[in-house]
Amino acid sequence: MSIQPDLQEQEIVALAATAETAPKIVRRTFRQRAWRELKHAPITAWIGLVIVAVYIICAIFAPLIAPYSETALVGDAYEP
Repeated sequence: MSIQPDLQEQEIVALAATAETAPKIVRRTFRQRAWRELKHAPITAWIGLVIVAVYIICAIFAPLIAPYSETALVGDAYEP
């Protein structure tokens, strides 16, 4: 028996010590990162996001909202 432990035992102890204290790296998806940022965003950013979402919804459903084009003649001339 030697007073000093083997080199392998020292390496094992060193690896075990670093494994316990090393921080875990968390990989987040784009959606998780965006949600995390939005949670800490000011209320004006949320309002802007809602306004942009309303414009996008109106653009998607525009043919249903206004079924006639701007140049189409609808009804007779001078009809109220």
